[in-house]
Amino acid sequence: MDCPEMDLEINSKVLCVTNDEQETILTPEAIKFASFLHNKFNNTRLELLENRIVRQDEIDAGLMPDFLPETESMRQDDWETAPIPR
Repeated sequence: MDCPEMDLEINSKVLCVTNDEQETILTPEAIKFASFLHNKFNNTRLELLENRIVRQDEIDAGLMPDFLPETESMRQDDWETAPIPR
């Protein structure tokens, strides 16, 4: 598998490691990788969380999810599921 090379020269700090087992997991390489992911995706993560808050406010105000209009014919059609397995 071809993997792109990543520049992981990122300054990071672990605020609390309580035992040696955690140090085996939170290696410098793991911390650099987590920092890379944070720097790459944090803006998107924050935007998605904000969208989630907005959507919840809409639901709380009574605007419930609904089916897409273009799927109505499928929902109105006669169809059956497979029998329940025994």
